[in-house]
Amino acid sequence: MTLSVPLTSDYICEGFSRVLFSELPSELLLSNRKDLKYIIDNDSFLLIFEKLKSEYDILVNDGNSLFEYKTQYYDTADFRFYADHQRGKLPRQKIRTRTYQDGKSFLEIKSKDNKGFTRKIRNEIDISTFVIDDYDTFIYNSIGFKVLPLLKTLTVNYKRVSLYDKDRTEKITFDFFYNADHHGRTYERTQMVLVESKGLNHKHSLFNLLMHDMRIGPVSFSKYCFGLSNLESCLKINNFMPLLKTVKKIFN
Repeated sequence: MTLSVPLTSDYICEGFSRVLFSELPSELLLSNRKDLKYIIDNDSFLLIFEKLKSEYDILVNDGNSLFEYKTQYYDTADFRFYADHQRGKLPRQKIRTRTYQDGKSFLEIKSKDNKGFTRKIRNEIDISTFVIDDYDTFIYNSIGFKVLPLLKTLTVNYKRVSLYDKDRTEKITFDFFYNADHHGRTYERTQMVLVESKGLNHKHSLFNLLMHDMRIGPVSFSKYCFGLSNLESCLKINNFMPLLKTVKKIFN
């Protein structure tokens, strides 16, 4: 089912107070946090979004609130990072380059520790001349072990809307139009909305209480692993089967 309303910045911002990216202190980037992730359909998105308008502010930059993200993931030849996630290993890492709506690009190292905290470290890059081998020292210092050589694996594109609670302790992101490419093979879920609540105290989050009331439970979800599990037949998917079945149940 497609959205019954056009997903434009004017529609998205209607009824929300706005916050500019330039107004957010650095700690609100929430690079060290706990994440709760949900998968919802378009009807649920419209209902949830309406209920959040009085308690959350919407992120706006240059008059826009719908931002495009372009992500290139890297992994070893034997897909070490994918395999670590598939078997539930902690701590674990993802390595990627990401280009944001404003044109800035970063090499990002995302780590999840054995207490469930997510930490993100990044280094601004020129994506047009980027070669990952040039950053082996940065990668080693970030994750503490050598993983080179690293190869390009999955490319993921999507669009995002971001909300912040009034106290600036929680960030909620809604990701639309998921599209993954792995060496020319593509997989997309244009009707799926991926939602993440990012903060340190989810117990008092209005959003998470709303999801509980709607009987929508959190899931373990990785854009990288989700795409690869649908595109690379040689990989194990045992621990991803419940997620894949959930997606098929919602959208097929």
